[in-house]
Amino acid sequence: MNRNLFIHLMLILLMASSSQAIWESVNNPTGENIQMFLSDGDQIYAGCTFSQVYSSTDLGNTWKEVAGGLGEEYSPIWDMIIVDDWFFMTRDGFDFYNFRSQRVADQWQPWEAVSVQEGRISDLTAIDSTIFGVFYSGGVQRSDDYGWSWTPITVPNAQTIRKIFAADGKLFASEHEINGGTMYRSDDMGETWTEVGQGLGSSYVCSSIFWQGKLLVCVYHMGGDGTFWSSTDYGDNWEQILTLPTDDNINAMAVANDGRLTIGDSSGYAGQSIWLSSDLVEWENYNEDLNSYGASFGSLVTHDGWFFKTGGTATTRRAPQPAVTGVQNGPTMTMVSDLTAWPNPFNPRTTLSFTLELSGFVELDVFNLKGHRVAQIFNGEIDAGVHDFDWQARDAAGRPLPSGIYMARVKTGNNQSIKKLMLLE
Repeated sequence: MNRNLFIHLMLILLMASSSQAIWESVNNPTGENIQMFLSDGDQIYAGCTFSQVYSSTDLGNTWKEVAGGLGEEYSPIWDMIIVDDWFFMTRDGFDFYNFRSQRVADQWQPWEAVSVQEGRISDLTAIDSTIFGVFYSGGVQRSDDYGWSWTPITVPNAQTIRKIFAADGKLFASEHEINGGTMYRSDDMGETWTEVGQGLGSSYVCSSIFWQGKLLVCVYHMGGDGTFWSSTDYGDNWEQILTLPTDDNINAMAVANDGRLTIGDSSGYAGQSIWLSSDLVEWENYNEDLNSYGASFGSLVTHDGWFFKTGGTATTRRAPQPAVTGVQNGPTMTMVSDLTAWPNPFNPRTTLSFTLELSGFVELDVFNLKGHRVAQIFNGEIDAGVHDFDWQARDAAGRPLPSGIYMARVKTGNNQSIKKLMLLE
């Protein structure tokens, strides 16, 4: 065999057998520093330091300006969110802070400054078509018209709230107090609130996610330490997870294509800052090629089979996610076959299929890429055999979901299978 061909084949085999991430730099649009990433459908967006937002359809290799830009002054993008066909973003540094753009025929219209300009909005989240924001001047407000106008909502200790997030249709607000303070939950879009931060020891929430029916949060303590907590009842009761591979605060969480929880910590130690787990007990390190300049995590986004991260001196990196292999860390005896979907991509209907070897309790759910459950297709006892379930791409309330990537999961006991779904426009 030709020596060069032999070496080439060996390299292919080595690459195929490796499960480690190969992290690489992301091209910064026109030389700007990227503040944050946002994934939506087939595009990933980058919010940068000079008031600009860019989009890419080729995993960040090339970028184009979104909505015509906002000048060239230094004014970092602080947060951004896409809800339905509206893009809302907030920036720092100048008289006009808050802008929105409408998507018409797949084109973002020029940015328009919204009616509220008292300062930047430091944190954004959404439930259905309603946007919630923490205002830099203090307090939490909501917008029912895609960010054009805002109405204050009554939250306990509103002036101390610094972080809000949504999980499974519920709204959470946490105070910004290290080793003190508390967290609140609203089940009615911010009308009333219940204290749910008891026992956490700190209300300084570094990151949160809703994953496999659990609300997971990391809270920050003095000295860079963080503790990790899980709740199956939306914060009424908490269990501390003591099996993490780090004591540092977890700044970023996401769900990988294979359904595993992915965490990124703030330490910046090369080889020790990102892990994946299917059960919160065993963790796979995914840190190869992240040196000390780029190992710390400020945020983590999944997009089209890739991880995108910010954090560290070299702020932006990307890496391919692990290949989807179906069951993760299940029992030796296979209880459920790999989940399939046909057609896939689809619009608006797909059939999810699996085979159950023994009768038992089964959950069939669909999640978005933030780990939020958007639909529960089946939840109950089922007989052994082949099972097909039609899904019409609607959420739990029967409303059509926007196009994009979703993750279907069938779960029985400790056994599960994940299938990536692509809903077309």
